[in-house]
Amino acid sequence: MDRWVDFLTGRGRASFERWLGRSTRYVPVFWPILEQYGVPKDLVFLSMIESGFSPRAYSWAHAAGPWQFMPFTARRYGLEVGFWVDERRDFEKATHAAARYLSDLYGIFGDWHLAMAAYNAGPGRVKSAIRKTGVADFWRIAEGWRLRRETKNYVPKLLAAARISKQPERHGFEAVAYLPPLTWEVLTVTVAVDLDSLAEACGLDDVERLDRLNPELRCRVTPPGRTYGVRVPEGTATACTEGLARINPARRMTYRYAEVGTRDTLETIAARYRTSAAEIARFNGVPVDGPLEAGELVVPVPYLIAHEVPIEAPDPHRFRGGVHSPDGQQVLVHRVRPGDSLWRIAQRYRVSLKKLRLWNGLWRSNRLQVGQAIKIYAGRGRAASSASSGSPSASRRPPRRGVSHTVRPGESLWSIAERYGVTVEGLRRANRLAAGAVLQVGQRLRIE
Repeated sequence: MDRWVDFLTGRGRASFERWLGRSTRYVPVFWPILEQYGVPKDLVFLSMIESGFSPRAYSWAHAAGPWQFMPFTARRYGLEVGFWVDERRDFEKATHAAARYLSDLYGIFGDWHLAMAAYNAGPGRVKSAIRKTGVADFWRIAEGWRLRRETKNYVPKLLAAARISKQPERHGFEAVAYLPPLTWEVLTVTVAVDLDSLAEACGLDDVERLDRLNPELRCRVTPPGRTYGVRVPEGTATACTEGLARINPARRMTYRYAEVGTRDTLETIAARYRTSAAEIARFNGVPVDGPLEAGELVVPVPYLIAHEVPIEAPDPHRFRGGVHSPDGQQVLVHRVRPGDSLWRIAQRYRVSLKKLRLWNGLWRSNRLQVGQAIKIYAGRGRAASSASSGSPSASRRPPRRGVSHTVRPGESLWSIAERYGVTVEGLRRANRLAAGAVLQVGQRLRIE
């Protein structure tokens, strides 16, 4: 740990000073939540070494938020990760999820140092290290090679950050620019509201105040089609409500989902929905003048004319045909239903799980959301015949069941779930495995 104290007060000093500056903004929010779940207060500094207390932190591995959740783990702990909202960035909800996760890890290992290591490396890797070394002590395990260097450094770095943060002046941090704590109240809105309009309604000159309070809003807009609690500065909720009522409806926006046809451009879609190509491009992260892929786009639509433009809300249980990708392959769109998994969808359409992941950018997570659009590039091959557009029986053909997997050396529930496109919870449920169960080489698992 002393080595990390030297690093954070030496070469890493500039970064650590920024982290200290942010600590006064977020630690007062985090501490009561950790205490609620019985997590030691010092584990607040896990967020410090993960993200520097930044809700907008995003890693190369697609972890996000102050606690750096991966999408799968985030959804497992009840966080929404979607187009409109990414609750991994919500400093309250993500902290509740992190506290529950740390509490669960402590329940598995009975030791907070091992729980910290498992937060970094994953519980399976730490269990394996315990099994192979025969000891359940982080410091003794760290003397060997069973854990990655990153994990060996993780716990001492966290403890060093805690030591310095408790007495920053003693370690030479005497002129830190500490940020003021966050204060807010929640305003419930029933229609989509963008933060710029909300700032105007609240009489705020700086929309960044709303950005800081609502970092989970990916498009700076509350999600359409549902009630949403948006944070506003403390003492402004009443004024915001009255201000929103005064905003000219012509300036409000709502949102539609547009199917992209083979000859569509942003300009043609914008004309169809009476909005601008630039706004569509901004919301969907695509170039204004670039080619479009088959699928769906989110289209901002002026509130007053929303009823005049096509809604195009697809039947969540219908399979679409007739759309083609630029290379001429037929694109089928499968709407996720309760109980669906990537593996089941791949089986239903007789395509490989690898291709299904590739087509939909689903490398890091198996968790699907009901209604989510999954693209299948069928060509004239087997997938096309598996989901003929007019045959209900084809669209409801059940996936192959009863497939079994024999556990091999080095495998975990997580790696097996990744391979078959199912969730760890589903795998446990299908095989009646308790949380924390250790797999044995040669053990047969049922995949459903």
